[in-house]
Amino acid sequence: MTKRLLLALAFLGLLITFSRISWAAAITLGFVGVKTTPPVAVNSTGVTLTEAPLLSITDTNTNNVFIVPGSVNMWTGAASSYLSAGGVLTAMFSALPGIEAQADSANCVGGTNPGVCLQGSLNGNRAYVASQNSTGSFQALFHADYVSPWVTSLFGDPNAWLPRGSDSFTTGHNNFSNGGTTDSATAGAGQVTFQTVPGSSSLTLMGSGLLGLAGVVRHKAPD
Repeated sequence: MTKRLLLALAFLGLLITFSRISWAAAITLGFVGVKTTPPVAVNSTGVTLTEAPLLSITDTNTNNVFIVPGSVNMWTGAASSYLSAGGVLTAMFSALPGIEAQADSANCVGGTNPGVCLQGSLNGNRAYVASQNSTGSFQALFHADYVSPWVTSLFGDPNAWLPRGSDSFTTGHNNFSNGGTTDSATAGAGQVTFQTVPGSSSLTLMGSGLLGLAGVVRHKAPD
């Protein structure tokens, strides 16, 4: 009985290990701007961030990092509300039809959009908040509509992902004035994150593992 119990525990341990390898719960495309270009223009007509350098793809579960040279482009529709007062700028932005976030890299081969790592649309109305001469940030702005199978294959999940995600990029050197209608901030560190699900191989592995474990327990013999 003891040997069979140890075997069952070892089998379960391997199952958990392989399941984690092939299940990346969240993947981040990280990028960083520079102090002069590209600027982030934030005003009543929308937000634009063009050609920010794409630095890496990171599995937020395992902290594996893959360097992926490329660029990130983001823009939004017009602001539904825009207020600059007391040294703080707040704007709510509305969705426009079509793509409003895109990360490009020559490494993202294959799929329906070769060279494109991620495309996304605006995830409803979202706020941008910035402090004058300090930092600003978006949270939960973009919905992921397309992710390159090359990106997910890095984590054992080719084309297996949940089509939702968000950016949380920050800005620095916000230059708006109280009562103004434009923030000429520069791009800071940021990220676009999307979630993945287990691929078919993961589900097969999990099912066979559970069946094998059940078999070991069912056929246990007395010591």
